[in-house]
Amino acid sequence: MNGGFSSARSIAWPVFPVRDWAQLVRERLGAMGIGAEREDEIVAELGAHLEDCVSAAVRNGRAESDAVDMALEEVPDWVALNREIAEAKKEEPMNERTRTLWLPGTTMLVSAYVLMEVVTRLVPHNAWIRPLFPMFIFVPWLLAYGVLGAMGAQWSRRVGGNARTRALAGTFPIALHMVIFLCVFIATSLQPHPRTPEWLMPSFLLAVFFKFILLPGIALAVGALPFLRDRTPASTKLPGTANA
Repeated sequence: MNGGFSSARSIAWPVFPVRDWAQLVRERLGAMGIGAEREDEIVAELGAHLEDCVSAAVRNGRAESDAVDMALEEVPDWVALNREIAEAKKEEPMNERTRTLWLPGTTMLVSAYVLMEVVTRLVPHNAWIRPLFPMFIFVPWLLAYGVLGAMGAQWSRRVGGNARTRALAGTFPIALHMVIFLCVFIATSLQPHPRTPEWLMPSFLLAVFFKFILLPGIALAVGALPFLRDRTPASTKLPGTANA
């Protein structure tokens, strides 16, 4: 036994019949370090394949115990398979980064831009700096950003992104707000409005920062938060084994 792994022939397998092949595969493979969603997919696919092998052998007249042995021979070394899966993930780091961060993140950013266009067409531009911002637009806008944050983080988690990548994918649209805020800051600094007293400029920028960056960023983060943790794996106790 090596770190909880072993080859198929050296394992004391559970009493037959095996009723949950996916559970057995998860026990043999252990953690693969590729994200919970991707691990679930591999476990389900391999479990289904082994179960199909057993069913086919039984239909051909083999005893169930022999059919199970034949199925387990499909994976002679679980340690090697675990290693191959982990190495396959490392071979294409740029593709993985694109899949887990850039694709979901930029999709949410574009969605945020479209949403912002809708909001700015519905609300006069000077409403952004009014003390009483129209709440009937602002609150639904923040709620929509919570949904975008959740969608970006969930997308990243589903394709194997780690917690940091999920957080970045979920909050990616805030980059658009920061660029716009920087443009406003530069424009205000270089060419202040002639009717605006100089002592009002910091409060103007603070109001823009609070309403245009801080609150949307919080909404995105809150939406992404539930998807930053991996799903709690089901018990890997094999069927037919006694309690410890």
